This record gives sequence, C-alpha cells and structure tokens, in this order.
Amino acid sequence: MTQLQERIHICIAKIIQQSPQVKNIFDEIYQQGGRVLLVGGTVRDCLLGCLSCDLDFEVYHLSFDHLQDILQKFGKVSFVGKSFGVLRIHGFDADWSIPRTDSFGRKPTVHLDPDMSFAQAFRRRDVTVNSMGIDVVSLELIDPYDGMADLEKKILRATDVNFFVQDPLRLFRVMQLAARFDMKVDETLSQVCKTMDISTISVERIEQEFLKLFTKSAYPSKGFVWLHYIDRLHDIFPKISFHKNFYQRLDAVANHHKFTPEQKNMASWALIVQGLTDDVLQQVAVNQKINPDQILALSSFLKQYIGSTDLIARIAKLSWYVLYVPMMIKQDNSVAYKWLAYWTQPYFNLQFLSEVASCWYNQEDVEAFVIEAKNAKVLHHAEEPLLQGTDLLNHAQGKELGDLLKKAYELQLHDGIHDKSKLIKKVLKK
Repeated sequence: MTQLQERIHICIAKIIQQSPQVKNIFDEIYQQGGRVLLVGGTVRDCLLGCLSCDLDFEVYHLSFDHLQDILQKFGKVSFVGKSFGVLRIHGFDADWSIPRTDSFGRKPTVHLDPDMSFAQAFRRRDVTVNSMGIDVVSLELIDPYDGMADLEKKILRATDVNFFVQDPLRLFRVMQLAARFDMKVDETLSQVCKTMDISTISVERIEQEFLKLFTKSAYPSKGFVWLHYIDRLHDIFPKISFHKNFYQRLDAVANHHKFTPEQKNMASWALIVQGLTDDVLQQVAVNQKINPDQILALSSFLKQYIGSTDLIARIAKLSWYVLYVPMMIKQDNSVAYKWLAYWTQPYFNLQFLSEVASCWYNQEDVEAFVIEAKNAKVLHHAEEPLLQGTDLLNHAQGKELGDLLKKAYELQLHDGIHDKSKLIKKVLKK
C-alpha cells in the first residue's frame, strides 16, 4: 500500500469510526445503483494527513428524490440549500448532494445531473486541490485536474478560470488557503484575483474567510503578503497603515499557545485596527478611555468585515486598551490597574490583555504589567463595585443615580473603602 492509499484508507476508516451509521448509508446507496464520493476540502485535508470535520458527499447515478428517500431511512432529512440540492441528516454533520452545475449571483441557476462526468462536476470548484474526490467504497482517488500534483508542489491553481471569477469571494479563499497550507499562488490565478470585483460580497462571507485565516493558519501574514503582491491589500483595507512589525505580530498571535480560536480572531483584528490612521484613532481617545459612544470610529471600520456587533465591541476595546500596557508599568499605581480591569470587563480581563500585549511589546514590560496587576488583585477579575443601584434608589434616579454609582466606585478604589454604610455616607456627602 502506497502512502497515498494509506492516507485515503485511514481517512475513510475514521469517518466510519466517528459515525458508524454512515457505512450503512454508503451500502444502501450502492445497493440502489448509486456511487458516493467524498469531495471538496475534506479530500485535500485527507491527502495532507488530517481529517476535516466538514464532510461533503456527492452522490452519482441517483436522482435527488431517490437520494432523499434513502437518507430518510436513517433519520430526519432537512435541506441545507434546497435550490442547490443539498441534504443533511439530523444528528450527522455532513452534506449530501447531487452533482450540479450552477451560476453565481443573487438568483443562481442550478442544474442537477446525477450522471454528470467527474470532470464536469468538479469544474465548478475553485482550485485544483479542492477539485478531487474519493470513492468511499473502492477508495479510488478521482483527480481530473491534477490536484494531487499541485498539492505536492504546494501550488494553488484555478480549476477553471471562467468558473473561478463568477464568485468574487474566492479571492479571499485563495488568501487563506495560501497562508494555511503555505502554498504559492499560480501567477495566472494571481492576475485573475488582481482584477476581481469584490464590492458585492456580503460582510458575513468575508468574515468567515478571515476567521479561517486567523484561526487555522500558523502564518496568516502570508495571506497579507499575497494580497500586497496582487495590489489588493490597501484596496481591502484602505484606511490601514500597516506597522513595520505587523506581520511578525500577526503570526505571534496565531502561534500563542494560550489563545482559543475566538481569542486569536479577536486579537488579530485588534492588531489590524492598530494600523488605522492617527485621525481615526484620535476620535477614540476621549478621556483616555473607551465608552460605547467613543468606539464609533472603530466600529464603522470593523463593520465592513465583521457582522457581530458584540465582537466589534470586543475588538474595539482590545485594540485601544492594549496601548495602555506599556504606559501602566510607569505609573506603579494599583488604583490605575483597578480602573483598567473595570473598563475592560465584561469583554476580557487583564490576563488576556497581557497575553495579547506579549505579541506586541517587550516581554519584560509585559511581565512587569502582570506583576502589578497581581499585586492589585485584578489580574483575573475586576474589583466588584460595593454599591448597586438598589442601595441608592432612595437618593437618586436616572442619570443622577448613575453618576452617584460612578462616584461611589471612585471613592471605593481611591480611598479603599469596603464598608457599604461608610461608602453610602461618603458618596452622599460628596
């Protein structure tokens, strides 16, 4: 058995091991005259020696209705994309589809053809390394566009240029694939991407490609280097002036062993925001801290790439407060650390802030920051306000109540008052 055959065998065996039911589905489809191919990025990952969690099966020689009838024997079937002929069994994370040709745009036309040739079926896929299939029974590799050869050469090449340009999101897909797998983009493909119109792509689709870049690549900087090579970097990020150490810091975030994927994504975007022009950052720097009204400049920028308002708020805060780390160590003031811990919640704590800062600054400075935050006892959580709204309801309401609570917390931190009754008396006296 060759190394390639061994990887294919292991891949299909793992799929069956993780979901034993799938073997019965394969058998039923073949008994009914069908043929099942594992297709797409999962095949690429399989040939690289790793199993993707995204399973995509393409079924040949059976009609869509026939396939649906078979799948219904094994559970509740739902449409992932009815117009595209994609089915999913409840409880089993995999897509089942019929070979198709389709167009792109708001109202794509789809033509299902179960007897379509492999070459025609795979032609619509983006790059050759994603245009392969594996017969789940015979374990035969179907490779009409020499994707395996390109994978070995580490080259990204369009399966069919005419199909590739129909979906402008593919520019971003090439960006993240090049970075994730350390692959060189074919010159023809680079030139095609150079002129693609990306103005119609939804924020949500762009966000997903950057998410893959920041969380699945050890060197996301390579994606940005390629964007620069094809003269699209400042087209995509028109307001960003990239710091000379940007690439180094971006890769440091990607390789930080303590970061979750969510934290890598958040920190990577915060690093990009650091490159906003001074006039934009100046709009944020009001009273030396951020509040919901003051992050509008950052938010308007991030809304072009991120759909979640909560994530935007997290990134905006992080991008600003990471600037505080080198300033804080010069203050030697525990109250300042307590305030910083309070401002950053509930989005993150000073421990996370220090870990992000470790990708930005001198390690000795960051270590000093951590020591001071520990001494102030706010490294992991902020000091909780002693007074709540209910404690002062009899004395104020609305904005006045909010001002009193803010003043009470200031007194608590600065004067070290931890007795509720004493604090109430002092804040009302003030």
